[in-house]
Amino acid sequence: MTRLTHYSEAFWGLEYTSTAGYDALSKHNSEQKKFLHDCEEYLRKRSKIEMDYGKALGSLTKNMKERSNPCGVLEVAWNTLRGELENCKQAHDEAGMFFTQHAEETKRFSREVTARRDNMEDRLKKIQSQKASLHKSAVSLSKTYGQKCREKDQTSEAYKCLKRGVTSTIKELEKGKSKMEKSEEEACKADNAYKTAVTLLEETRQEWEKEMEGACQEFQSSDEEQITFLRSEMWLCVNRVSQTALEVDDSCERVRKVLETCNVDQDIQNFIAMHATGTQRPEAVTYQNYYDPGGNSHNGRGEGGSPRLPMATPASHDATAFYSIVREDDDPTYASADPAYSSADPTYSMAEPLTSLTPRVLTVSRSFQVRPPACRMYEGR
Repeated sequence: MTRLTHYSEAFWGLEYTSTAGYDALSKHNSEQKKFLHDCEEYLRKRSKIEMDYGKALGSLTKNMKERSNPCGVLEVAWNTLRGELENCKQAHDEAGMFFTQHAEETKRFSREVTARRDNMEDRLKKIQSQKASLHKSAVSLSKTYGQKCREKDQTSEAYKCLKRGVTSTIKELEKGKSKMEKSEEEACKADNAYKTAVTLLEETRQEWEKEMEGACQEFQSSDEEQITFLRSEMWLCVNRVSQTALEVDDSCERVRKVLETCNVDQDIQNFIAMHATGTQRPEAVTYQNYYDPGGNSHNGRGEGGSPRLPMATPASHDATAFYSIVREDDDPTYASADPAYSSADPTYSMAEPLTSLTPRVLTVSRSFQVRPPACRMYEGR
């Protein structure tokens, strides 16, 4: 079977009043209009998505604080990422404007091609309705014409019988002749009306055939234009999406290149070089006897081997002395550094020897901080 390549060869039918070809083309026209509308709707929604995404990226960029004094590669990569987000936002904004522009072009094309199709469809529908009406009239006149011819034949045969009959009167002959003449006249009128209807119907059929062929050509031409247009539009749209993705990937690649230079040891060394405060640590704390400043400190430990802290040196021996005793198992966090809030609260008598003085130590709970009472002043010797 030969493959047909033109609409004008494929949408006909043997039935005179058949509208199958017109119905098929009309339905196709409706589907093509809907297809164009769907494409336009896609472009507008895609544009909104790109615009909203670009706006969200811009908001995200504003929330990312730039590292003002980067001392390592990660800070530089962070600043690079922040800058590249602006490029990504710009790429999506441009994509949104691209889709908006092509949505308008699709709308314009849809209006033009739809107007041509609808105009041709209306003309074809009108001539097709006229053809159907004339065909119905011609069929009716054809039946009338046939009936009148049969009546003519009957009256003519009846008149002949009267003429051959021996008993027929003159009045009967005249009456039969009158009927025959009348039927002949009516048959002639029916014949003329039928001929006129057929002629008009044929003229209308020829006009309809011409319109149908023109409609087929117009529908095929508009379909070719629509296929070419939408193919181009879809191609450009997917290219735009690919271009946006490529621009985003290029931005990500620039961030990756910065991250490739990241070295843990180097970043640590850079931070030390920029913010180092010194290499020498504080000296060890040694015990100093208040009454024997120049005595042996036993390498910073008392007789029992416990570490000892220096007492606050008074301005003179006549001044009131304060001191604090901290046990080795006590947490220094809870010991007061202020002599006025020492953990010991001794009361001494001038008659007691110094060697008999036994400091009382306040044990501090770790669950909460307690401030010890102030020491009573001990008057110097």
